[in-house]
Amino acid sequence: MTSNQRPPGAGGPPALDAKTGVQDFVTRRFGRHVQYRVANDYTSKNGVRHVYLRQTINGVPILNGDVNINIDANGNVLNIGSTFVRRPELLERAEAALARGVDRQRLSPAQAVLRLANYLRIDLDEEGLVPIAYASADFDAEDEATRPVALFAGDRLSLDRIEVRMAFVHTETRGVELVYHVNIRQDEDWLDVGVSATTGEVVFAVNWFSRSGDYRVYPLGVNDPYDGDRELVHKPHNLSTGSPLGWHAMDSRTSFTDTRGNNVYAQENLSGRRTGWENNYRPDGGADLTFDFPIDFTKEPVENLDAAVTNLFYWNNIMHDVFYEYGFDEVSGNFQENNFSKGGLGNDAVQANAQDGAGYNNANFATPPDGQRPTMRMYVWNQETPMLDGDYDNGIIIHEYAHGISNRLSGGPANSNCMSSAQAGGQGEGIGDCMSIILRWRQEYNRDTVFGMGEYAAGRNIRLYPYADDMEINPQTFEFINGPQYTGVHAKGGVWCTMLMDTYRNMLDQSHWDEDLYKGDGANNQFLQNMIDGLKIQPCNPTFTEARDAIILADQVNYNGANTCAYWRGFARRGLGQNATAPNLGRVTEDFTIPLECL
Repeated sequence: MTSNQRPPGAGGPPALDAKTGVQDFVTRRFGRHVQYRVANDYTSKNGVRHVYLRQTINGVPILNGDVNINIDANGNVLNIGSTFVRRPELLERAEAALARGVDRQRLSPAQAVLRLANYLRIDLDEEGLVPIAYASADFDAEDEATRPVALFAGDRLSLDRIEVRMAFVHTETRGVELVYHVNIRQDEDWLDVGVSATTGEVVFAVNWFSRSGDYRVYPLGVNDPYDGDRELVHKPHNLSTGSPLGWHAMDSRTSFTDTRGNNVYAQENLSGRRTGWENNYRPDGGADLTFDFPIDFTKEPVENLDAAVTNLFYWNNIMHDVFYEYGFDEVSGNFQENNFSKGGLGNDAVQANAQDGAGYNNANFATPPDGQRPTMRMYVWNQETPMLDGDYDNGIIIHEYAHGISNRLSGGPANSNCMSSAQAGGQGEGIGDCMSIILRWRQEYNRDTVFGMGEYAAGRNIRLYPYADDMEINPQTFEFINGPQYTGVHAKGGVWCTMLMDTYRNMLDQSHWDEDLYKGDGANNQFLQNMIDGLKIQPCNPTFTEARDAIILADQVNYNGANTCAYWRGFARRGLGQNATAPNLGRVTEDFTIPLECL
C-alpha cells in the first residue's frame, strides 16, 4: 500500500475540477493503462470530499485494488492511499486468464462452489448444487462484467441464493489471480469469499459478522465485587485491532457460541485434572452470544459457575486485546490459535481454568515458549463460608496473565526462562501487580490512593505492604530485598511494583490520565507502552538496574525521553538511583542519586 500526505500549508498539485479533475489526476498518477471505476464519492460536513476507486481489468474488479483520495473544499488533494496494481505484465497476464474461459486450467463456477463447501466442512455434492436459470435482464443495473456468471440455490450452504461473479485478487505469491467471488450468508456467519478459478483454493474469506456479543462482568476499572458492580458490556472486541474476527471465531470455518475463541479457552476444571479439559463445561451464549448470568453470593462458587467462567473469559480477552495495542502481538509471541499470517507461532490460546480443583487460595500461570499452550488456573478461596471465587478478583486474573506477557517478551518468545532468576522473578510478580493497578485506575485516584492485592479473594492484602505513595504506609526501598522476609519472588515483586508506581505517579503529575486504554495518549498509556518495550529490550533475567535502564531507554525511543526524569525520580526515591548496584548473587546496595539534568 502506498500513502502520501500533504502537510497543511505545503505546496501540492493544482486544485481538482469537480467533474474531470479526479480522472485526470488518476491518469497522471497511475498511467492510462490502469482501469478503474468509482466505488464511492461523497463529501463530509467539514467540506472534505472522499473518492474511493476500485481497480478493474476489462470491467472485472480487483477486489483489493483500491484508491482513496481526500480533497479539501478548495479542490486540493489532502492525501491519497493506494493498493492499485501498476505493473503492466501482471495486468496483461490477468487479462489473458480472463479471456481464456472455462477450460482444463479453469474450474467451472459449480466446481468452485463445491470447493468452497468442502472448505466450510459442509456436505454438498454436485447433485445437491441446484443451478438457477436467469436472464441478463435480471441484472440490468450492473455492468456486464460484474453480473453473476452462475446462480445456485443456497440449500445447505447459504440462506440466500448463491451468486457467483468473476473477480481478481492481488496476492504476493501468485500475482493478480482470477477468482470466483461469492457471498455466503448463514445463521451465524456472513462470508465474503474468493475461490481461485484455477486451483479451487480459498484465496480469502472475510466474515462480515462480528463474532462477539454481550458479557455481564466486572469490567475495566472495577477490580472485584467490593470495588464496583457488574455491567453488561457490549461487543468489547471492537475496541482493539487484536481480535479481527471477534472473541468466538478462529477463522471463517471455526467459531463457537460458548467461552472458546481465538485468544482463550475458558472452562471449569472442578476436578483439577490436567488432561481432558477440552471437554469441560462452558457456558453458552447462544446464537446472539449473550453471556448474562446471575450471581448469588450466598451460595458456594460452584452454583455460580456460568458467571465465573464468563468473567474469566472476558478478562483473558481484555488482556489480549489491550496489550496487543502496546505490541504484545503475533510476532512477539502473544496467545492466539490463528495468527492470521502475521508471524509468530499459533495454536497457543490460553487454557483458562475457572474454579480449578487442583488447589485453594492461589492462582498460577504456566508459560511455555511460543506455539505451546499456556495454562491459567484460578482457584477458590476457602477462608470464608461460603467460599470466595478468585474468578471475580480481576486483579488476580490480570496478575497471572501478566506473567505470560513478561515471560514471552523477556528474552524473546522462544525462551520462557528469562524471568526466572531471583530479581527477574520478583520483577515478574511486580509487573503483574502494577498492571492490575493501572487497569483498575480511575480519574479520581491520586497520590493518596492506596491499593492492596487479592483483597476480595483473600479478604486481606496479600503483599507485605500496600501500594502507597506515603513512605510511612509503604516504606520499601531497594535494600529491603536483602532482608529475610524478601527471599521469595512475591516480596521482591512488592518492591519492584512500589518503585514502578512511584514513577507512574510522577508521570501523571506532568501529563494526564486517559480513560482509553487502547488508543489513548495519557500517562497510563505511556507507562504501559514503556513497560512492554522495556521487557523486549532488557536482557534475559535482568537485575533491577538492568530492567530500570531498559524502561528508561524505551521512553527515550518512544517519547524522546519525555518521562525520563519522572522515572529517575521515582526509582531513586526508592533506592534505585544512578549508583545502585544489583548483583544477581549477593546483596544489593541502594542509592538515591538522580541525574543532574533531572534535579
